[in-house]
Amino acid sequence: MNNTPEDEENLILDTTVHRMDEVLESERFMGGGIGFGAIGEADDRLLWLKFRWSFVDAPVPDRRRTMMMGNAIEKDIAGTLSKIQGLEFLDRDPNTGKQFKHPFLGGHFAGKMDGVGLGFPEAPKTWHVVEIKGVSHKAFQEAIKRGVENWRPEYWVNVQCHMGAAGLDRTLFIVQDRDTGAVHAERIKLDDTVFGACLARAERIVLAEEPPAPMYETRSRVPHDVMAFKPEYNTHIYWGIELPRPHCRNCRFAIPLVEGTSGDWLCQIDSTSSATGARLDYSQQRAGCPRHNYLPSLLSELAEVVRQYPDCVEYRVGRTVFWNAEEMVGETHPGVFSSKELCALSGNVVANGLCEESIKARSGLAGVKQGAYTIGGETVIVDEPKSAAGGMDDYDDDDIPF
Repeated sequence: MNNTPEDEENLILDTTVHRMDEVLESERFMGGGIGFGAIGEADDRLLWLKFRWSFVDAPVPDRRRTMMMGNAIEKDIAGTLSKIQGLEFLDRDPNTGKQFKHPFLGGHFAGKMDGVGLGFPEAPKTWHVVEIKGVSHKAFQEAIKRGVENWRPEYWVNVQCHMGAAGLDRTLFIVQDRDTGAVHAERIKLDDTVFGACLARAERIVLAEEPPAPMYETRSRVPHDVMAFKPEYNTHIYWGIELPRPHCRNCRFAIPLVEGTSGDWLCQIDSTSSATGARLDYSQQRAGCPRHNYLPSLLSELAEVVRQYPDCVEYRVGRTVFWNAEEMVGETHPGVFSSKELCALSGNVVANGLCEESIKARSGLAGVKQGAYTIGGETVIVDEPKSAAGGMDDYDDDDIPF
């Protein structure tokens, strides 16, 4: 059947929009650390998982477009402020020529200000942090009715951190209605207890090797409007029943450096000292490497740690043991899984995820009880764990089946 001109037009439109979406998807950006705008999130576990890049948090194309509209509004309002006679407005740090930025904890906790200003009619002698937001009509009405602190507490915490970091005690919070163009401004006073508390909280999250306890008692208690839990994948990761995509941020060999300002990470897989290792840039962190081992805490709901070796971790699920080890292309070893394989297995609903039956089926251990099994004609003995904490014990290479 031939397409009508209208069909052809719809096809072209759909294809163009699809390709536009593909461009935005390809530009996904995973945040470098915990931003001032994120620290207002009440859930420590959620913040930790996002910091470890273990949540799918990149905006979908529609949200990206909304954010781009917000950026355009910020630029427009900043341009208008700079034209007001008698008002000194800066949207760039004179020392760097770049947006004002305040990095802490080695750059893993940081914030970027929209600007600072002096000479506002409400208080002409007081320097203000300037924060600009473009929002929907409904949100605009709520901002006017409730005030920033009650309307969006995370925005209020954000500017409190900016004020604390910049040494200022006032913020001019400007909101523009994306639908009507109307503008509303609110002055916010410094609460000198907030920034210190946020900095201490960020430090706990950055340095933690284990995810904090869930904020909710059960999955049924999670509010339906929590956007982070909309993808089922994220919900499973939050509760520890599925593994995130492996990369350096969730590898046991990588640690965040809290010195400097660039948010560096260190890979210690080949290091003989806890203070040395190879620095990882952003692209390396995202890509990971074949030697990846999951942080054992990410498997705490799926398996029990038996032992941690220098290059792999031994786990037990039920009466079956398995190892998380280096990816070995072209080689197979019973009970040995790369992180990519464990990730895929944990997300396989048909195989009931990462469980004893699926481990046996994928590793050829079906019917072999804990204690001993044969690999290549040799019997490998699997001992009871020497340390309940799964620490780095003395070990014999023969304990590892590869």
